[in-house]
Amino acid sequence: MQTYPTGYTESHRMAEKIFREILPRHGMAVREEQIALCHEVLDTLYNKEISLCEAGVGTGKTLAYLVGCILWQMHRPERMKLPIVISTSSVALQDAILTEYLPELSDVLLDEGIITAPTTAVVRKGKERFVCDARLAERASLVQPSRKRQKNSLHIAENILDMDHIPELSRYDRCRICVPQSCPRDCFMRLDCRYQQYLRDSMKPDIQICNHNYLLADASHRLEDRPLLLRSYQALVVDEAHKLPDAARQMYTETLSPHNMDELCLVLQQAHYKDFARQMRTAFLTLSFSCTQGLSKLRGKASEPFVLTPFRRAALIDCIALLQNAGGLPDVPR
Repeated sequence: MQTYPTGYTESHRMAEKIFREILPRHGMAVREEQIALCHEVLDTLYNKEISLCEAGVGTGKTLAYLVGCILWQMHRPERMKLPIVISTSSVALQDAILTEYLPELSDVLLDEGIITAPTTAVVRKGKERFVCDARLAERASLVQPSRKRQKNSLHIAENILDMDHIPELSRYDRCRICVPQSCPRDCFMRLDCRYQQYLRDSMKPDIQICNHNYLLADASHRLEDRPLLLRSYQALVVDEAHKLPDAARQMYTETLSPHNMDELCLVLQQAHYKDFARQMRTAFLTLSFSCTQGLSKLRGKASEPFVLTPFRRAALIDCIALLQNAGGLPDVPR
């Protein structure tokens, strides 16, 4: 006889009731694709599987997976409850989930007696997106009174921690007032620091929302046994998943530009490795030539994928070998 996990049947029954009865009473239309997606999410969560779902525009996918996650989490044993992580590509969707979808859905489910407490959520971002109160005070003291627009943005930052929501804040000021990579232990504002309070508060909510880059950074930390960026979680929803590969390329790709190559050759020359620097420069020029060969024919035409030809492969192998040798030379900066 088929057996189902605890809460499985009840969650599916409640999903039907929510989408066919409760939400329509609050002005929402019944969408069969949305209901089917919610059931798929529930099956995936209860069976501890991975599911790839494609939902067209207007399906209502965000509400579908939110309802599925809330119902599944509601029936989890208390001792096993951990947050659910929702990863998106855009800040706009993160804000919509946090300030529109979840509060409205939570209120409806509370009114109908489906849940007994509001569903809580928080947006997790890198520290460079948040205001450091100590650096803000220092920066504000240096800005001339005549620069009213800049003064106004910095004044708003005193009450808004997330810099994505501070209007007209310049990139320069963002860099000057953001939380540093490592906070000094003797910071005079540590006890009243809004960022530290945000970190403490972010451990509590039922749903943690982040972007793809933050999710991938947390995955790297877990692989390398470094401090976790996200609290341990029990389920993951990747929305806008078609943009995940681009985020992965951005996070994990190493680049070496012609400018980097010239700098390396100069360092070798200054360290009295002139012959080695000459070999390196020749290898770099050969690699650059091999990569740009034939590009003139493509001007005005559609771009073509990069192909690793035998010439390019040989040039790349030469460069890698020389770079490895350079890494072993004494008196050369790493």
